[in-house]
Amino acid sequence: MSTSADIGSGSSAASAPGEQIARVSIKIPPLWRRNVKVWRLQVDAQFANSPVTQELTKYNYVLASLDGDVAELISDLLLKPLSVTPYSDLMDRLQAEFEISEGRKVNRLLTELDLGDRKPSQLLREMRSLAGSQVQDDFLKTMFLQRLPVHIRAILASSSDPLDNLAVMADKVFELSPNQYPSLAVHAAETSSATAQRQVPLDRVDRLEAQIAQLTASVAALHNHPHRSRTVGVNQPRSRSATPKPNPNDRSICRFHARYGTKARRCLLPCSFQPPLAPGAPPAEN
Repeated sequence: MSTSADIGSGSSAASAPGEQIARVSIKIPPLWRRNVKVWRLQVDAQFANSPVTQELTKYNYVLASLDGDVAELISDLLLKPLSVTPYSDLMDRLQAEFEISEGRKVNRLLTELDLGDRKPSQLLREMRSLAGSQVQDDFLKTMFLQRLPVHIRAILASSSDPLDNLAVMADKVFELSPNQYPSLAVHAAETSSATAQRQVPLDRVDRLEAQIAQLTASVAALHNHPHRSRTVGVNQPRSRSATPKPNPNDRSICRFHARYGTKARRCLLPCSFQPPLAPGAPPAEN
């Protein structure tokens, strides 16, 4: 947003004769919600270059640059009577609205950050921004390495160089072969899903290996005892159901025995049918 400001001894349009008026151009950068603190430094730099020093003038510039959603969010402050430091009040409120709390920073640092499509050094800068001065470099190094691709991590893990040097080395390795080092995702849901998908084929392979082992053992047993199955078959007595039935085309047997066998209740001579020697068999009727 480009505009101009009249800087004088006051805000009145009627300036005293001989008063020097400097017309300057001020461009307020769009509000950076991810880091209002840095955005505030940029705005202060614009005013310092103007130079604009009046609180009310700076307040008006910043207010005019805000979009409707942000203005509505802080409407309670905007509708109140202005204090003697309206610009400072406005910037403090914007910073309070959008700045991440310390607990949220720690949670994001521990669970949400990943490399994505950034360079390793860019990831480290964001991690440092979230960690502040309360996290030691040794702990930050461990977290940083965990978020790097496996091959880069293996190269840097044994290095004792400062963390910033490790980030530079990681950038160089990444730039040499970026396609060989895909970024690692750390979201819990994705990791669980990938693990489950890998477990299914592994379980199937285990079952197939067990079945193959059983079949191999069975074949080996057959080779070790080739005559066992035939011997068992010879020694076993034949069941009664295996008794051959009379041939219906045999003309030496009467039609009753040819049809009913041992269950025939009548017999027509001449008949050569001989019932099996089984106890309890009913005699044939002649």
